[in-house]
Amino acid sequence: MRIRSFALILLLTTGSSSFAAELLLQFKAEYPQRDSERAGNIIAVTISPDGSLYFLEDGANTLVCLSSNGSFIGKTGGFGFGEDSFHKPTDLTFVGLELWVSDPLGGRIIRFDRRLAPLDVLSETGIDRINRIKRDNENYTFERPVSLAQAENGDLVILEQDRQEVLMLDASGRLLRTIGQYGEVPQPLVSPNRLEISEKGVIAITDPGNRSIFLFDRFGSFLQQILYKDIQDKQDNRTLLAGESLSGVDWRGDELWVCGAWGLARLDNRLQLIQIWSNDFFPGGVQDLAIDRDRLVVASGKSLMVYRIVE
Repeated sequence: MRIRSFALILLLTTGSSSFAAELLLQFKAEYPQRDSERAGNIIAVTISPDGSLYFLEDGANTLVCLSSNGSFIGKTGGFGFGEDSFHKPTDLTFVGLELWVSDPLGGRIIRFDRRLAPLDVLSETGIDRINRIKRDNENYTFERPVSLAQAENGDLVILEQDRQEVLMLDASGRLLRTIGQYGEVPQPLVSPNRLEISEKGVIAITDPGNRSIFLFDRFGSFLQQILYKDIQDKQDNRTLLAGESLSGVDWRGDELWVCGAWGLARLDNRLQLIQIWSNDFFPGGVQDLAIDRDRLVVASGKSLMVYRIVE
């Protein structure tokens, strides 16, 4: 594996708004020739409370950890159903000081410590409290947890792919409510693939099946549906997501950032488009992003780029 350092400034302008980002480092995974056919894209990334970077690679089904300055710390994974392997992982987040990884095709969530040592496997057949959720005196378990995030108050939100809904749990694992069921939104979730929750508790769910982003408050009440076709660059009247989809989402304060094969976009607190990084900047598209204050981490192809946001 290799780390490249840069001092590159990108100035991006949309209308009257400008945004600069300094590229601090670029990490690219390199595999021996015999393993090259397994090398896939970086599909999900998160930032730990101490600033370390963690990401998932498809193909090889691996979980990798870098220090805040990009030094390689370790990796784990590979295909399998053991507590340190994955069937096809899709997302990861920190729950306190633990790293939780969703492995939907394996029907489970795997918990790791910060050094990538496995702690527990939460699955439909497991015995952990998360899988003994009670609702109306019946067992209520997840089946295909495709995405997950933790709120500022400690609540956990899990996107359940098979049932097209979100489970909201408190810090003890007690089910608080579900989101996205028929009758709760203008139209039911169809194929939700990623969620993220803001500091104020607003939950954003990307749903390619509806070609929409759904927003809910921290109590599970529906707030807004944003159609992909309504996200437009008003300067050149171009629909940003025409014929495209979303692969990642994150919040920076009240701003919502989204990404996909077309690039990266920034929406203001009224959810109006104010910035675009097109795939001219990211030829491999953008599979995921993570934001921590003034640091922006972008997963593009097999590379991970870390920027310092300058405004």
